[in-house]
This record gives sequence, structure tokens and C-alpha cells, in this order.
Amino acid sequence: MQQNTITETPKSVTITTADIDRLIAGIAGVRTAAGRTVVHGLYFDTDAESITDNVLATVEIRLIRNWAHTLFPDQYEATDPDEPEFDDNNDPDVQRAYEDAGF
Repeated sequence: MQQNTITETPKSVTITTADIDRLIAGIAGVRTAAGRTVVHGLYFDTDAESITDNVLATVEIRLIRNWAHTLFPDQYEATDPDEPEFDDNNDPDVQRAYEDAGF
């Protein structure tokens, strides 16, 4: 089995309780995106495992990576929280499904 070796010295920062509070507060900002991910999956009859994977990807990309970008801007790319998750998000039927579910 091949093992990967990290040869680069990891960068470090001091994380404050305010940083953690900002990360926790970011959960509220991900709520709509995560909810739309669930609604999208249900609308298209996606299996539960795939919906779960998509929700976790949403949390990683829109919360954790955006937060990490504030600490390590050279290593993590931030994403626009208003960027649609799915290519068909602007479809009127999909929009209606989001609205009906409160997202």
C-alpha cells in the first residue's frame, strides 16, 4: 500500500473563541442550502445515502471551507453562498418545491 507523505510544513493560526462562535453562527447560513439539497433530492427521488452525501458536501463547501478561507486564504477557496447548488435550481418547478418546503 502506498502512503502519502506530507512534505510541506503545515501553516498554523491561533483560533479564538470568537472564531469558533463565527463557525457555529455560520450553521444558520447553511440552513437554506442544506434544506434545498434535501428538497432537491426528494423532488428527484434521490436515495437517502446520496441526499446525505450532498448535505455533507454542502456543509463542507459552504461552511467549513469558507470559514477556513478566512484563516488560510491561500489554501482554501471561498464560495459564493448565493451560488445555486444544482444546475436546475432556477427551474420553476424546482423553485416551487423549495418554496413549498420553506426554503
